[in-house]
Amino acid sequence: MKLTNNKYEISSNMHVVLIIAFNADVHYFNEFAALHTQNNCPFQLTFVHLCDDRPKANYPNNNPDVHWIKYPYHSRKKKLYSVYRQTKALLKKLNPDIIHTNLFEDALICHYAGKKLNIKGRIHTKQCTGFHWNYAKKGVKFDRKINQWATDLIAISSENKTFLIEKELAPEGKISFIPHGVSFDTTTRSTPEDRAEFRRKYNLEDKFVIGTVSRYIEWKRYFDMIDAIEILRKKIPNVLLLCVGGGEQEQELADYIKSKNLENHIILVGRIEKRIIPTAYQCLDIYLHGSYMEPFGFVIPEAAGNGVPIVSTPTGSALDLIEHKNNGWLANYYDPDSLAEGVLFMMSNDAELMAKRAKEKAEKLFSIQTMWDNYVKLYTEIMSR
Repeated sequence: MKLTNNKYEISSNMHVVLIIAFNADVHYFNEFAALHTQNNCPFQLTFVHLCDDRPKANYPNNNPDVHWIKYPYHSRKKKLYSVYRQTKALLKKLNPDIIHTNLFEDALICHYAGKKLNIKGRIHTKQCTGFHWNYAKKGVKFDRKINQWATDLIAISSENKTFLIEKELAPEGKISFIPHGVSFDTTTRSTPEDRAEFRRKYNLEDKFVIGTVSRYIEWKRYFDMIDAIEILRKKIPNVLLLCVGGGEQEQELADYIKSKNLENHIILVGRIEKRIIPTAYQCLDIYLHGSYMEPFGFVIPEAAGNGVPIVSTPTGSALDLIEHKNNGWLANYYDPDSLAEGVLFMMSNDAELMAKRAKEKAEKLFSIQTMWDNYVKLYTEIMSR
């Protein structure tokens, strides 16, 4: 294969099947469908959703290249074998050259089936890396099995790649580094009226607003961020932390906030509509992220795209985007003092300039077009083996 006008010459006989579990609406699937058409890509592209609901993605109506196999999330273990058989039968019928999975369950099902069916290319994007290792050790053996069954693995961040090699024992030669892409035109869409309403709703006037957008779950490390606010309120009396999300730790977090007498400094916003999230970003003075070992973390490039100065642990996309003290602050893991220090550093330096630098880098590093081009390049390389 040779490169011409930044596009690989691709055989029109190539058939790629992109698969995901428990997600009926994947933003980058939508974008790939559009790019596949806009770029006049000669190969066949098929999407398969294994989930509760019929795909809601913005595909053309009655598109024969979108398939749905019902897979109820809350009975996923019970239904695993049944869904495996259905998926294997579908893949046999589709007869693809390449299958490309994205999450743990679809990988477990499809790579075992793909190996049985002798599908040439079996790619897995490692979006769930770290969860089993840190929170469910029994699952690590299945992560390693998937790595064996796959012909190619995609690391979505530098930290992700290092973990794959050191903990999941994946062969480095199987790994390609391809960060996720973000639809910046969508994730930055907000109006002055939207922002004014958001500020009124949460009483943000005359406050120094720090925010985070993530689920209320253990590895998001909300307790570290709450402790950082306890430190900061002594130096920033009007500091306010907005926590946008939802999850199993909500009551525990509320109790902890109350025990620290931080009710006037922290708001558990809960879940908000997806369309409002860009407005939330644009109402922040600083974006704060305390997560531990997140494979990617879309919120980091999203915050950068919205021009918000970022203080984050060195997790996922943050480590690839942030150059410490140049375009943001990289805090230590499990370290509220380091998070608080980062906020104070940003306040006492040119945070606006740092945010501008982060935005420029994010738009280059995490563009959907770059992600798509790198995927097509990998597909082409597999076909030429």
